[in-house]
Amino acid sequence: MNAVDILENVEKYFDRHHSFYVMWGGLFALIFFGIYIPFTIHHKVMEKVQAQQMANVYLVAQMDDMNNRMEFMELSYEKKQKVMREVECLAKNIYFEAGGEPYAGKVAVAQVTMNRVKSNDYPRSVCGVVYQKRRGVCQFSWVCEGKSNPRNNSTWRESLKIAENILINKREYNVVGRAMYFHAVYVDPAWSETKRVVKKIGNHIFYH
Repeated sequence: MNAVDILENVEKYFDRHHSFYVMWGGLFALIFFGIYIPFTIHHKVMEKVQAQQMANVYLVAQMDDMNNRMEFMELSYEKKQKVMREVECLAKNIYFEAGGEPYAGKVAVAQVTMNRVKSNDYPRSVCGVVYQKRRGVCQFSWVCEGKSNPRNNSTWRESLKIAENILINKREYNVVGRAMYFHAVYVDPAWSETKRVVKKIGNHIFYH
């Protein structure tokens, strides 16, 4: 069979099945242009909308930080010093209690500290909470162990940043809710039996 015969046979084949290809070709076009393309466009539009919403949230947070820092800068020298002492106390508690923990673990320790500050059962200042003793026992073990000088600069900077975000930028975190207590997973204090577990983060268990 020569090339001409082959072409003639191909033409006859498509002529016989013309209606079939027209029907299925139309169906394919309907699916492609009526469903797939609109879905793809909608998906891409939603991605852009979500990205813009996230950018807006970030921008609002940055503006809030700026406003709060401006308020801090307008404080008197004595009040600035007081705030910075509170920042240092909170940062040290984060560093010595959760220096080796993930970011969420550091924030959780900070949140427990602040929950105690807000409670009538504890001192009303960060430093008061951190250095509090009951019956001669420190509430945070590192205090009684005499630790005071952070040695890991990167961990200290992260701890300090979290403390500044809370006390200067006035950010509110909700990692462990109203948790007021925590302990390392490798200890089992008697008081834990009377508390409700809130969450485990890293090597710490948090309670309310």
